[in-house]
Amino acid sequence: KPKATVKRAITASGLLEFPASIAQRHCFLHGELYGGQATYTNNLTFNLDGKLDVARWQQSLGIVASRQQVLRMRCKESSGHTGFTCIIQPDTPQLEVISVTKKELAHHLFEQTVRNYAANGDPLICCKLFQLAPDSFVFSISAHHSVCDLYSFGVITREMIAAYDGRESELPELPLQYADYALADAIRSQPSSVDARMRHYWYAQLYGSESFVSDLPLDRPRNGSPGRGAAIHYEVP
Repeated sequence: KPKATVKRAITASGLLEFPASIAQRHCFLHGELYGGQATYTNNLTFNLDGKLDVARWQQSLGIVASRQQVLRMRCKESSGHTGFTCIIQPDTPQLEVISVTKKELAHHLFEQTVRNYAANGDPLICCKLFQLAPDSFVFSISAHHSVCDLYSFGVITREMIAAYDGRESELPELPLQYADYALADAIRSQPSSVDARMRHYWYAQLYGSESFVSDLPLDRPRNGSPGRGAAIHYEVP
């Protein structure tokens, strides 16, 4: 039997287009089900103290985004079997520089935390540089989980610092991009794949099995909606 194949498409404008991965589909569908909450929004924030070349920091972000295609990715709903299509844009994310006070900074960082992203063709990452003083900055990245997870933030930070220091030539070449993973995922999800047949088998076995579900152990009652937890502030004597 011939192997199933899914090819990347180059659009008329030269953009790279490919089907969303299973994980990406879950993120977007889950977000829509719960009214567009920022459940899948990840954030990275850190201080940059001392003299900072803002233009070079922006250039460093562009260098990393040029290497990491996923940082230039946008998603939209489609009629294909995956339901969502990803497109790699040629433009790198813009760095918005904002002069703020300490009081204003808290509000801006909160907005980054609750920023909501959707599969509507808009950017899935937002980068801001807040300036508190001539030698005091706070860098903030807000991104949808389909673009960047917490581990990836460490990669981005290391590569941006290397590019800022002029060591971008030392960064290793990337043998794969996210599009390669998504394409392999699309092949595995096709009806003829082993993974798809296994899912269909267990779906048929468990469909309507209320006793099986009711017997699953639960550590506490579920409220039926996702939550981001809470913060408890206390002082250590």
